[in-house]
Amino acid sequence: MNIDAAVGRACERVPGMLRGALVLLPEGFLLGATPGAHVLDLEPMIRSAARCLTAPTLPALRGRDGAFTELVFVFHDHLFVIQVSRRDPRLALVIACTREHNLAFVLGATRLVIGSVEEELDLGAWGL
Repeated sequence: MNIDAAVGRACERVPGMLRGALVLLPEGFLLGATPGAHVLDLEPMIRSAARCLTAPTLPALRGRDGAFTELVFVFHDHLFVIQVSRRDPRLALVIACTREHNLAFVLGATRLVIGSVEEELDLGAWGL
């Protein structure tokens, strides 16, 4: 399975999506990215995820599947969303999208995306 294709297909659900990446933490290793995303554009997103998600006092939300972590950064022209995998906290999805859409809708879509990526990819081969 091509990880880039799986990430790209799943990220199509996010409204206004500009670029996205699947990242292994805490190293910040890029596993896959959306089509057309350049590594230099993804690098600040990956570094931000690595820094934020390795903080010792990281808050977690409670959902029906247990605790999970998501972070949102709002900039003047785009949103930056980090979703941590529900299966393994070392895996994270980082997405940048436009601000034209409702924040709750974007968060809901990114929650679905991380779930579909986990289902579609055989991450057991990576030890995840």
